[in-house]
Amino acid sequence: MKRGSGGRKTVGMVAAAALALVLCAGVLVPGAFSQGAAAKPKTEAEMKSQKTLIAFATYANAFRRVASADPDKAVTTFGNAGFKAKWTADAGKLFKSKAQKNILKDIFSASVVLVGRASATEAVAGLYSPWLDAVVLLGMNVGKDGKVHMTDYRFVAGESWRNEKNVDAAKVASLYTIKDPLIDVLIDRYHRTVSVFNENYPLEAPYKLVPDRLESRIGTTTEESTPMLARRVCRLNMYQSYFSKGNLGLIKSVRVLRQEIKAGDQARLRAFLSPKQDAEMLKTICTLPVDLRDGVVTTYYAADKEAAVIALVDEASPRWVFVAEVTKGAAERNIHLDVLDLETSTELVAAKKGGAR
Repeated sequence: MKRGSGGRKTVGMVAAAALALVLCAGVLVPGAFSQGAAAKPKTEAEMKSQKTLIAFATYANAFRRVASADPDKAVTTFGNAGFKAKWTADAGKLFKSKAQKNILKDIFSASVVLVGRASATEAVAGLYSPWLDAVVLLGMNVGKDGKVHMTDYRFVAGESWRNEKNVDAAKVASLYTIKDPLIDVLIDRYHRTVSVFNENYPLEAPYKLVPDRLESRIGTTTEESTPMLARRVCRLNMYQSYFSKGNLGLIKSVRVLRQEIKAGDQARLRAFLSPKQDAEMLKTICTLPVDLRDGVVTTYYAADKEAAVIALVDEASPRWVFVAEVTKGAAERNIHLDVLDLETSTELVAAKKGGAR
């Protein structure tokens, strides 16, 4: 059973079109799907608004990058006094041990940044990790010193965020037991999650970290972290399976694949991948800016009797997901590669509904 993408050409078409829309790797804004995140401002006011938005988005992304390596340092560096105090009394106690801090690192390292409810002085960022299905809301403002600071936060499990009912253990772990193609599952979950953000955090709405209609379905940090912790266990088991002795050949192939993705040489990559590799997709991958692909690491792994699926993500640009499908039993050139830009994948959904393959 194929669990990657099935080699859809539409993925390459969408990713190629997305090159013109890359403003800030990993950063999204509400309306990006209907209005175009890279639309040029027409008036001086719009230019100022976009400049402010980019400043908040950049700051949130900088927090994310530091938190990916050291959550405590990120809190100390970016948080104001109120943020630090709340963290110490709340999340700091819950994520205290090294293993618990690794959960935070896992969340932040592959989160896409969303920004809304932005004014000249305040904004809300939402960091969403599709791999742990976790949302971290961050309140930001411009302090008296003229600098941006983190002022507040909330952790929200994807199930609460999307107001899903009758969630059991199987649903919590569903990303790690899927039978459908990974790209299809990612697109569906990602866009249902981002739609909630777009609805509740329009750009020009006044600042509020958690609007009332969301507040009623979000629990405490401890309550919201429970499904995240369960998914972290799934991921630990996933990595244990991936790095097993039986996968030494696969691991070696993925290591070479990462090097070839970084190099971006079409001829070399074509010689390494399956003879059935889509040429348009190959061109798209090699055309991507090198800083979107030079640090890809294994973020997801699943396997059945027919194939293994590996998702590679660069921490610097987690909105781009490279999905490799490795066919078992083939002696060589058994890897098919796709790339998905989460930001523009709505177009992929539309193409799929239209029957494009």
